[in-house]
Amino acid sequence: MFTVNRGEEGFALDFVLPHDASNFCTQGEKYNLQKCARKSFVCCSKSSGSSWTKHEIRGKIVHVKRDDLLSPFPRVSGNKARKLHSLLEHASQLACNHRTLNIVSWGGLQSNAMLALSAFAHSVNIPFIYFTKPIPKWIAQSLSSSPSTNNLDHALSLGMKLIPLTMPQYDALSLEFKQLNKRTKSHENTTVDSNSMASKSILNSFIYSYQFVESILPESVLLRDEDDVIIVPQGISNELAREGCYKLAEEVYEYSLGLELGVEIQFLVACGTGVLALYVSQRLNELCGNRIQVVAVPVVGDSEMLRDEWNEMNGTHARIEGKDGDADEVCVILSDAVSGKQWTVKMLESPNKFRFAQPCESVYTIWNELKTVSNLELDLIYGATTWTILLQKHQAFSNNSVPDHHRQDPIILYYHCGGLEGNASQISRYKRLNLL
Repeated sequence: MFTVNRGEEGFALDFVLPHDASNFCTQGEKYNLQKCARKSFVCCSKSSGSSWTKHEIRGKIVHVKRDDLLSPFPRVSGNKARKLHSLLEHASQLACNHRTLNIVSWGGLQSNAMLALSAFAHSVNIPFIYFTKPIPKWIAQSLSSSPSTNNLDHALSLGMKLIPLTMPQYDALSLEFKQLNKRTKSHENTTVDSNSMASKSILNSFIYSYQFVESILPESVLLRDEDDVIIVPQGISNELAREGCYKLAEEVYEYSLGLELGVEIQFLVACGTGVLALYVSQRLNELCGNRIQVVAVPVVGDSEMLRDEWNEMNGTHARIEGKDGDADEVCVILSDAVSGKQWTVKMLESPNKFRFAQPCESVYTIWNELKTVSNLELDLIYGATTWTILLQKHQAFSNNSVPDHHRQDPIILYYHCGGLEGNASQISRYKRLNLL
C-alpha cells in the first residue's frame, strides 16, 4: 500500500511496512523456503545451463547464449541469475544464526538488478532495502496503473523497502561505499564486510536523513548492531557474482568444442559495470587461453569508465593498450593480483555516445529489426544498444568494411543478458516522448 508525496527533490512513496520482518514466518518455514530456493539454483548449476540458438543477422550466423531463458526464480533471469548464484549460499549461511538478515542495495528506479534482488529476497523471505534517486512524476503516477508495467511496481509488490534519496545524498551513498570497499579491499573477501559497524553506520545515516525529511519509514527499518546485512553494490557488481560467471564461461567453452577449429571465436557481451565480462574472460582464459576472445561493448559510459569499474574490483588491475585517438576497438590488459596471470578483453565502442537508457530512434529501429527479421527479442537498454554499435562498428557486420577475401570473419557468439521484463516500461517512455 502506498501514496505519492510531492517534495522538493521529486516524489516519495509512503507505504505500509511490517514492524518486524522476522515475523514474516517461523524459522522452520524460513528454512523450507530457503531450501526450495537453494534447490532451484543447485539444479541450474548441475544442468547444462541455458540453451543456444542460431540467428541470421544481416547475412551472418550468430550463436546466441540464451540466458534470458534461465530463470531459477520468477522475475530472475539472464545475467542477474548468474550473479545471484553465490548470493543464495551466502544468505543461507548467515540465516543459520537465527538473526534478522537484510539485503541492501542501490541503483536506478527501473533497474533489472533491483527487480531481481526483490524477487530473490521475496523467494527466500529476506527483507530488502533499496536506495534510489528521486522519483519522477511520471513514474510515480504509473505506479497506480493496472496492470503494472514497470519494474519498480513489481519490486514494491514483492515487499521491497524503497528509500528515495536526493541526488546529492545518492551520490554520497555510492561514494561512501566505494571508499569503504577500497579500505577493506582483500582478494579473499567475497564482498565488503557488510556486518561491520562502519557499513551499518553509513546505511543508517542515510535512512535517518530520509526519515527526518519525509517522516515515512518506521524506525524498525534501521539496522541494529545485532542484525546481519548483505550489501550488494549497484548492478550486483561484486565478487559474489564470480561463481555464476565462471559457470557461464564453462558453458561457453563446452559449446565452443563443437565449433570449427582454427577460426577465431568472439563472445560478445553488453556491459554496464562489466563484472560479467571480467569474470567470464578470466575463466575462459584459464580454460582455453586465447581461443575465445571476449568482446565487451560498454553501454554505460566508455572504455575508460569500464576500465575504472574493473579496477574497483578486488584483486584486479586493468589498463588500456592500443587505443589510437577515436579508434572504435581497444584492447584491455587485465591481471590478477594474486596469481599474476594476465589476459585480454577487446572493447568496441561507438563514437556516437548513447545516453544510458535514454530512448533513441536508431536503437529502437535495430531492436525491431532483430525481433521481426532475425526472430531475436532483446532488451531495449543493453541488448538493443549493443547491437546498434555492433552493426555499425564490428568488422563482421559493418557496411563500411572493405571486402577482404583473405580474411575470415570470426565465429560470433552473443550473450543474451535477459532484461526483457523491462521492455514494457521502456516502450512506455518511447511513447511518452512521441518516438513511437
